[in-house]
Amino acid sequence: MNKRSSIYALNIIIFMPILKRRSITLQQSEMIFLTRAVNKNLKVEKKELILKASLETFSRVGFARATMRKIAQTADVAVGTIYIYFKNKDEILQELLSRQGEEHESAFEKMSELKFEKAIKFFYEERFAAMAKLHNISNLFMFEASQNPKLRNAIYKKVFERINEYMKNYLVAMAEKKKVRRIKDPEAISIVLLSIINSVVNFKEVLFSKQMKSITYERIIDSIADMALNGLAFK
Repeated sequence: MNKRSSIYALNIIIFMPILKRRSITLQQSEMIFLTRAVNKNLKVEKKELILKASLETFSRVGFARATMRKIAQTADVAVGTIYIYFKNKDEILQELLSRQGEEHESAFEKMSELKFEKAIKFFYEERFAAMAKLHNISNLFMFEASQNPKLRNAIYKKVFERINEYMKNYLVAMAEKKKVRRIKDPEAISIVLLSIINSVVNFKEVLFSKQMKSITYERIIDSIADMALNGLAFK
């Protein structure tokens, strides 16, 4: 064996363990990364499961009578698991209400990119579709909020106040862009526009579901857009 071959062989002997260790370290790092990613996804899934079970529990027994144990039974998890994510049912409610506010924020961001007529239609299409599915839970919360000042304040702060602010700002922005006329009282108009949602859904889904079967949400949305664009009085 010549000198060059001897040096090459010596290098292999010396550095092979280092390369092997480096390879193992990289594999371990990849495994740690994958494990963390999987654990993170599992935590997200578990949290979503708890939130879904909470909604089901609140709608079945009411917020006042709901307990962490009942939520755990609905979710089919240990009570201790819920406490990993939430301290109490009030914190769960705050999370649910915050998400509603975030959904509205996303809707108004999209509305700002649309022409006024399309924006109005988009808003009511999205809200009617969501509320028609959740009207039982929504009505339950409204009833319980009327009896519970703490719950009432949470709903107002986390949902209504935020939505009303989004709508008011949207109307002001549209007026500044000359898309609509200057509005005398944007906050009051915003409340009127938002109150349409619960009123219509309760008429169609609860009080007069049979009588109003032929009055589709599409017809109602077209009429709201027509009224918003053209008004009622002769010009």
